[in-house]
Amino acid sequence: MLSVAKYLWLRILDVLNDRGESTFKEIVDGILDTSPTTLNLTLKELVDQGVAKKRVSGRRSYYSMTEKGRGLGAIHQIEDLEEYLDRIVGEEAIRKKVMEGSEKVTAASSESEIANWYKGAMERLDALVDETTRNLVMEHCGYSCASANRSHINKAIATRKEYKSIGEFLEAEEGNLGFTREGNVIYQIYTPQKHGIRCYCSLVRGLSADQNMSPTYCHCSAGFVKKFWEGVLERPVKVELIHSVMSGAEECKFAIHL
Repeated sequence: MLSVAKYLWLRILDVLNDRGESTFKEIVDGILDTSPTTLNLTLKELVDQGVAKKRVSGRRSYYSMTEKGRGLGAIHQIEDLEEYLDRIVGEEAIRKKVMEGSEKVTAASSESEIANWYKGAMERLDALVDETTRNLVMEHCGYSCASANRSHINKAIATRKEYKSIGEFLEAEEGNLGFTREGNVIYQIYTPQKHGIRCYCSLVRGLSADQNMSPTYCHCSAGFVKKFWEGVLERPVKVELIHSVMSGAEECKFAIHL
């Protein structure tokens, strides 16, 4: 289980990773439920530990993530996976088998090393756990990721509040937020290739182009999508993974059932 301090570290690093480079005000705005004083002290600690760097330009300070900081994201996700295996599957032997080799993934690990570990972990998960349960494990990993990266959701919530109704919001923002709507179903579509990457998740970008990831992994994204839309719509939704780029499709597509 992560300490409060380390969890805040990871939330700050998520904001930095999302923007590439951020001012102190942007970090504060991205993490609304933490005081500026606490964030300032944590940022100093991050810089001292070498996982973030600070650049001063005139009267403004900019922060960005180092390679060491990017490696912490992988460690966080591995910890989440182990925690949810323990909570949801509840069998120590299965947890140990799925997590085999995780101790070798460190902040210094390369993208390919991290991606290949996750590929193997998903294959072991597929072999040992039924589909419904393993998808639930990964969806909870996605909830955790979304909770740590609230800025994306908060922006969409702020935009939704500019409209008089949910229907008006959905009609107006259909093109802007990358979704289409057919009756009571929203189709969320991602096209990471347009940005020169195979997946928006940095943990699996290092997988070689001739290899695919089990669709089980992409239920983490389904969890993220669920957290996003439940935050925006302020009601429960059901999310279905249609297909994903990492599993060999041309795009990632999720159905959000209202």
